[in-house]
Amino acid sequence: MYAIHLTATDKANNQKSSRRLVLYDNISQVSYLPNKITRIETASASTNYTWVSEDTNIILAKWTERFRNSRHDSNRWLTKVSPYPGIEDLYDDHRGKRTIGEVPNVSGLCFSKSMFTIYLQFNELCIVKNEFFLKGCVDFLVSYTVNDGRTVTDFRDFKSVLDIKEEAEYLNLVWSDGDRADITVRAVDIFDKTMNDTVTVYRDATAPIIENLWLTRGDRLNISVHSLEDFAKMT
Repeated sequence: MYAIHLTATDKANNQKSSRRLVLYDNISQVSYLPNKITRIETASASTNYTWVSEDTNIILAKWTERFRNSRHDSNRWLTKVSPYPGIEDLYDDHRGKRTIGEVPNVSGLCFSKSMFTIYLQFNELCIVKNEFFLKGCVDFLVSYTVNDGRTVTDFRDFKSVLDIKEEAEYLNLVWSDGDRADITVRAVDIFDKTMNDTVTVYRDATAPIIENLWLTRGDRLNISVHSLEDFAKMT
């Protein structure tokens, strides 16, 4: 993280300074947290979230704490930058991807509000208040494909979620019993590096139908058999 200062001085030694921030990372990478998963919350837990047994077109995809950019996380490169003495807010950095404001990204566990990070960068003392544990992902996009076993019946290309901090998105699928849906979540960092995670679910909201059930006794074939004989002894 670099801060570049430009100061203009006249003959009377009157000065005005401005500041621009530069974030450099030539090995930026989005990764998974191995103990976290992406899953469809609408699916049944008893099927390991593979089958949706509700009669619904609305499903909830969720990926809480699944993605991170560890370098951006540990170095706090997306947090708010403190004002610098002698630089008016008008001349501070408010344009581009990395401004003095916090870059919106996924937050997790809260730190104590009295905790600060202090570092010296190019003779500039920066104090950053740590209120969130930042994961370094600035956008999530979700796509899906629905297939009935013969053809694709519904499709949506990658689209940004409504709120990245929710780490979840409701999807409205056009699908029927027996259809398969492949849902892909894409995490994006500030350098547009990405990581995808795909889950597959099936829909079956119809209860089983029992047909052609008959009871027999001897040579008699009938749905009702009037006898006290145990069913286990009947053929």
